[in-house]
Amino acid sequence: MKKSTPTHIAIICDGNRRWARSQGLKVFAGHKKAVHEVFELLIDHGISIGLKYLTLWIFSTENWDRDKKEIDYLMDLFREIFDKRIDGWKQKGVRFNMIG
Repeated sequence: MKKSTPTHIAIICDGNRRWARSQGLKVFAGHKKAVHEVFELLIDHGISIGLKYLTLWIFSTENWDRDKKEIDYLMDLFREIFDKRIDGWKQKGVRFNMIG
């Protein structure tokens, strides 16, 4: 039986705060780990298997109900990761499309 690669994988990024708490860390540490470590792995793996589309749902309308400090941290974290890594991702052939 031949294995086929899906065209599109969508991932809801959830559980960062729970993970951080389970490790005895502040919730911000969970967000930071996901953005700085997991995103890169997901992108690289998607490229390696020939994935055409990878959707990461990273902020939902319900997230606006969180503490302002956490929302500000997340928005700064997103800006930081894109500012630092966008050129490298583009060199890998990654295109970004912000939706929602």
